[in-house]
Parts: sequence; structure tokens; C-alpha cells
Amino acid sequence: MPIFSLNTNPIQFPPPDFAGPDGLLAEGGLCTSDWLFKAYYSGFFCWSHPMRYPKWWTPDPRKVILPQDYKLNFETDKNFTTGFNNDLDSSLKFIQGIENQGEMNDFWLTGIMMNAFKDFHKTDNLIWITVKKAQEIVAVALGVAINNLFFGEYISGKDENVMRHAGYHLLEYLKQQNFILFDVHKPTNRGDEIFKVSLIGRRDYLTILENNLT
Repeated sequence: MPIFSLNTNPIQFPPPDFAGPDGLLAEGGLCTSDWLFKAYYSGFFCWSHPMRYPKWWTPDPRKVILPQDYKLNFETDKNFTTGFNNDLDSSLKFIQGIENQGEMNDFWLTGIMMNAFKDFHKTDNLIWITVKKAQEIVAVALGVAINNLFFGEYISGKDENVMRHAGYHLLEYLKQQNFILFDVHKPTNRGDEIFKVSLIGRRDYLTILENNLT
């Protein structure tokens, strides 16, 4: 499949149906909130090495969670406290401390992406869950909310148990707020390890976007 080269202006993506099953369809553009916002609307997500051009993916099938159908069955640890949308700077620095270790790779949280998340916070589109133990952050789950759809970006933690704790409370919140879709979309979320994900076809996914983001 061809890989489209994107300019920085205008913000525009090729038709998702041109992509193969793995979903890689374009590279270029910028990892700013404006670009990410347009990507979510268009059925894409960004996932790439921080020292290379941004790569934009629209896989078929798509990994999602349907919060209203998801059965929450997890015994939370009373030693943990959970906060919603508290202290974004500390939460982002925690993610960096977990993800930015060793050799630079696709999971790296760059300063550019941090600024994009801060911009989403300013527009009330950012949701994040912070899990603490004895006042120390041990896990963070973070993503972007647009209408009743949630686009997951990071679940990072010191071990799988605390990441499950963060994921449980995130799903509980999304369910209570009547979100209909949690787009897991990339390995950074570690969704396969933490959640039972569903697979939906690209065309069905795009229909959900069309019905809820227009």
C-alpha cells in the first residue's frame, strides 16, 4: 500500500480505506493537538519514533473497548488512592519516567506530545487517572475525550497490578459518563494486557466516528 506524505499545512489525511490491514497510511505533519484532533476525527492515530517523521495509522480491524458492555470485575487495592484530572505536570512526568527509559523507541513521550496533551487539557478534552500509594504516583491512564468517544494514549505504571487499577477506574468513569467507545488503538496502551479488547472492522469504526463526531 502507498504511504502518503503529509505537509504541515493544511491538516489533511488521506481516505482511511486506502490503508492495508496494518493501517500505516501516511507520514509527516505534526504531533500537535490540532493534528491529533483531526486524526481522531478522521480515523487515525499517531505512533512513531520520536526522531522520525510522525506516522499515522488506521488499522483494520481496530482494537476498542465498549464501556457500556464491559463487565467490571476487579478488586481494587485499598492501599491505592485514585484521582481524576489532578496535577497534569506530575502525571506527564511520571509517564516519561516509565516510558523514556533505555534506548529511544516508539513508546517515548516527547515534549511535543506533552504540549499537545496540555493543549487538550485547556479545551477540557483530556481525561487522566492518577493512582497513588502513600502519596507517590504509581500509575497514570490518559487519553482524549471527544463527545462520547475516548481515545486512549497512555496507561503507564510501575507494575501490571497498578496499571489494572488505573484502567479499572478509567473504565468505571467512562461507563458512568455514558461513553460508548474506548479506542485502544496502539501498543502504548498495553490494552491487550490490561483489558479484554474487542475487534471491529475499519468501516464499522469509521461509521461510529461519523455518527458521534459530526
